[in-house]
Amino acid sequence: MYALLRSSKQPPTEDQIEDNLSGNLCRCTGYRPIIDAFRVFAKTDNSVYTNSSSKEINGQAICPSTGKPCSCRDLTDANVSESSVPFSGERYPSCSYNEIDGNAYGDRELIFPPELLLRKMMPLQLNGPNGIRWYRPLNLMQVLHLKSCYPGAKLIVGNSEVGIETKFKNAQYKVMISVGHVSELNTLEVKEDGIHIGSAVRLAQLQSVLKRIIAEQDLHQTSSCHAVVRQLKWSAGTQIRNVASVGGNICTASPISDLNPLWIAAGAKFRIIDVNDNVRTTLAKDFFLDYRKVDIKPDELLLSVILPWTRPFEYVKEFKQAQRRADDIALVNAGMRVYLREVERNWIISDISIVYGGVAVVPLSASKTENYLTGKKWDFGLLEEAFDLLKEDIPLSENAPGGMVEFRRSLTLSFFFKFFLSVTHEMKSKGFLEEGLQATHLPATQSYHRPVSVGTQCYELIRQGTAVGQPMVHMSAMFQVTGEAEYTDDTPTPPNTLHAALVLSKKAHARILSIDDSLAKSSPGFAGLFLSKDVPGDNHIQPMIHNEDCFASDVVTCVGQLVQACYIERVDLSAHGFYVTPDIDFDWTVGKGNPYHYFTYGAAFAEVEIDTLTGDFHTRTVDIVMDLGFSINPAIDIGQIEGAFIQGLGWVALEEIKWGDDNHKWIRPGHLFTCGPGSYKIPSVNDIPLNFKVSLLKGVPNQKAIHSSKAVGEPPFFLGSSVLFAIKDAIFAARAEEGHLGWFPLDNPATPERIRMACVDSITKKFATACYRPKLSL
Repeated sequence: MYALLRSSKQPPTEDQIEDNLSGNLCRCTGYRPIIDAFRVFAKTDNSVYTNSSSKEINGQAICPSTGKPCSCRDLTDANVSESSVPFSGERYPSCSYNEIDGNAYGDRELIFPPELLLRKMMPLQLNGPNGIRWYRPLNLMQVLHLKSCYPGAKLIVGNSEVGIETKFKNAQYKVMISVGHVSELNTLEVKEDGIHIGSAVRLAQLQSVLKRIIAEQDLHQTSSCHAVVRQLKWSAGTQIRNVASVGGNICTASPISDLNPLWIAAGAKFRIIDVNDNVRTTLAKDFFLDYRKVDIKPDELLLSVILPWTRPFEYVKEFKQAQRRADDIALVNAGMRVYLREVERNWIISDISIVYGGVAVVPLSASKTENYLTGKKWDFGLLEEAFDLLKEDIPLSENAPGGMVEFRRSLTLSFFFKFFLSVTHEMKSKGFLEEGLQATHLPATQSYHRPVSVGTQCYELIRQGTAVGQPMVHMSAMFQVTGEAEYTDDTPTPPNTLHAALVLSKKAHARILSIDDSLAKSSPGFAGLFLSKDVPGDNHIQPMIHNEDCFASDVVTCVGQLVQACYIERVDLSAHGFYVTPDIDFDWTVGKGNPYHYFTYGAAFAEVEIDTLTGDFHTRTVDIVMDLGFSINPAIDIGQIEGAFIQGLGWVALEEIKWGDDNHKWIRPGHLFTCGPGSYKIPSVNDIPLNFKVSLLKGVPNQKAIHSSKAVGEPPFFLGSSVLFAIKDAIFAARAEEGHLGWFPLDNPATPERIRMACVDSITKKFATACYRPKLSL
């Protein structure tokens, strides 16, 4: 957010604020309070924040951002001195967001050092350990010279892909060339044959420039531009788009790249230059050769991309379905283009391109379908034959990497159906087609746009003393949000510190025959190796599993079981206190009595909207009421409720676990596939309800606890199930339209796969029966 504010010449919009936060994952916050806090920066009139005559309730100021009581102008706050907080523009004069001389900023602000911005850029060479070399050339001639010296060098701009390869995939690159500052590779030019995009142009920059071009050019020329902008909206997060480049995204040749199918469908051309300054041009459809292999020789590099203008009656559309809408890789994506011409009052397909990603090692063109459709009349009669040909064009084996074969194959047809409906609707709206769409088909023509979310909190204030019962800011909050708070990772590493690494089993149900420790002992800095025999006392741990080994000694039962690790003596530095909860007399043998001192109650209402063609969904409204007695701090309690609910939403709709088992043979047996943020999807900012209401039940003191309050934390978690049941109701309505009125299974979490395959229609029936149940990891 600080970077957004500093780089914007105008206050950001609420849309920009939410978009900028979408790359940050922290479901336990519930996100809503973070968005509300930053929404203050979207203000356009400072007077409502500084005018002393603005509204008050019982002597407390009303915040213009939220309409609720707050202390943003409370000068009597004992924790804030008058001199430490600016309350008017007179004390701290405003300045342009892009000034770099440093004189206009207060001495308390952390900014990028102006000396570095004003410093003349110079070529750079760095030598690292083990012979690694890093070069930063400044012009194309220097890049070509380095490529001639090091043909196998890795070209880098944002390092978003190479960083993952070197850190997690053990890739080794001896020579790396950073081309992000090469001016010839950072050009964006509007020419007669289209838009020329330098290969080092950042994705965020491309997004911004294309929006400007769309506003300036005729609408019929920019259909491809619209598609790229819409696809970039949901590609990675803002932080990645700010550094990742167009050329990097192309040349890494990821099978799930969101842009590569679009480049091919739009008829883009790639300009490639060699070390002798020779330039050749190739079509994007001929560029991708095999898995992570492209048509570039060791002495060549991608110079630019030419995105051609579209013609009248030429339409380009983008499609993507992921486990989570924002900041997630595609399960299937696509780019589609059609050029129509009028022949004897009929609209005939003159040229068509249908390209999918995520279904093969390279972007896959539906060539049979394209050939069949070319020359056909654009009407509903072409759909059924096109669907059957798409089934042939896009095969996926039963054990294809990524799984979800029936779902992914159905998406290929759903995307084409959406494309057909979108073009038909556009042509009809312009008066070129007589036959329009049914009302039920119209929502499928609209690209998803998420409005700004709104939050409402309702509670009564029961003041007990100076702070109890009031929505007070936590004393450590300011230190945490400003970065002043120090954590373990902030402390310097003491001398002679040892680092431990666990040795884990890579197989399940296996016997340990021997342990080869020669490689470990030969590693630099090796200090010791500790096995089960080195555990002091008993190697068995209790009480969950009787006589379970701490370190496996003879047999391992699962992948990831602890085999060996370093050991240090444990010293207890904590003080201990004990408390017995009163009035608990539960008899576990007969199942009678009072198991708890008191109960926390809550209720939730959820309204969702699902896309029956893709399985996508969003939560429109959530209304929560919790009984927390007399809250000790309503602000913190509501934050706990929102955080728990969003975690619950993730549990019921996003966070799927997949193991290597008989249902997932594309995963190594016994291994957990969903073991990190790349595969295990927690809710993001874009997953919170559009209208998020939380209320604390009034007038219900809890006489059994301190200050008549109640504990909160886990109880609201299960209220997330309201989203699951809302999704199931929506699916039931969709199935009813197709004549399926009986019971159907919907497992938790209700992922896009499970939602789509439960919405039985003519498309899903081509790949699965009406009672199909997606595979589970148990």
